[in-house]
Amino acid sequence: NHTADVPDADEFIQNLTNRFRELQTFLQTHLQDIKVYRMGKREIQVYALGKLSESHLAGFKTVSVET
Repeated sequence: NHTADVPDADEFIQNLTNRFRELQTFLQTHLQDIKVYRMGKREIQVYALGKLSESHLAGFKTVSVET
């Protein structure tokens, strides 16, 4: 959802969308078998992980607050 074009989006939303697209491209370029895990209800721990090689994982963790 965060990488989709939004009709009539202001500059802030366009910049944010481009940042998410860059992150998505980076992950897809450098990792294989990417999976996103969400844990929690309101303060959600989000992990995006993928394989660097057969024996190494890489990714990032962030927190999403949903009300």
